[in-house]
Amino acid sequence: MKTLTLFFFIVLATVLTTNAQITKGNWMAGGDASFFSNKSESESNLNPNVTETSYLILTPNIGYFFMDKLSGGISFNFNFVEPFESVNSQSYGFNPFMRYYFLDRDKLVNVFSQINYHVGFGKNGSGTSSKTNGYGVKLGSSLFFNSSVALEFSLNYNKTKNTLDGNNTRNIRQFLIGLGLQIHLIKK
Repeated sequence: MKTLTLFFFIVLATVLTTNAQITKGNWMAGGDASFFSNKSESESNLNPNVTETSYLILTPNIGYFFMDKLSGGISFNFNFVEPFESVNSQSYGFNPFMRYYFLDRDKLVNVFSQINYHVGFGKNGSGTSSKTNGYGVKLGSSLFFNSSVALEFSLNYNKTKNTLDGNNTRNIRQFLIGLGLQIHLIKK
């Protein structure tokens, strides 16, 4: 029992005394995952049509702190959509981004905002190809477990233009909840 108590005391002391590595010259690497689903209802010739779609978006990233609390970098996204027949079943893209942390680096919890530009490509189950471009805004908080590892919770807004086979265009607006993990690499 004494060993367990000592272990928790050491972990708590480490968490409370560490500084996040959000300073100039450091790197961060990690990513997040977002999930959402939608249901659309339409009617054609008095026949109702209901479509349910689920999306999983995985976004690994890497960034560099150009100055204290400000980083820039690139993230890559991989989208998986169900059902495969109606919309893009798989797509990928890249997103240059800028992120700013609002609180001091010694805070256990920090708040950030991020903007990005998105370029993507995909194909659905029927072979239709698509291209997307747009922008995104992310607001979130980081919970630092130590000076290098942070768990992130975020609210995301994305607005993209999706062009199917070069001629059919649709505008998409998404609100997402994200969960991520970042590793802040210390400069030597």
